[in-house]
Amino acid sequence: MMDRTFSYLKKLASNLGVTIRYSYKMNNTTPSVYDQYSNQIVLNMNATDMLFQFAHEIAHSLTRESCVLYKTSNIFHSRAEYEANSLAIKILKDFYFKDVEIENRRIDNFMLYYKIPYNFWDLCMTA
Repeated sequence: MMDRTFSYLKKLASNLGVTIRYSYKMNNTTPSVYDQYSNQIVLNMNATDMLFQFAHEIAHSLTRESCVLYKTSNIFHSRAEYEANSLAIKILKDFYFKDVEIENRRIDNFMLYYKIPYNFWDLCMTA
């Protein structure tokens, strides 16, 4: 499933015209990044939550309006991160649960699988 998720995210990024640079030199806690000016994601391949980071950076590419204001204030920064986290979770949930019966869907398994931090529980429940 990890390989399928990675392929799905690569195709989604490609369809959006987003270029991906794969970095194997970062440590596992360094976040990936989206640069709106070059429409490029630098993806940390060593990150323990790499698939969630990948979806998060794709989400930034989809919410470019908030990227423009990202560095202007803490409020815009927090809002942009919240929107990217919410959209990333939706992207991953749609893929993860697409063939799972509703009664068999477990958010805790989803979060463990993609290594989504527990403090995003409410987002995972509502996205």
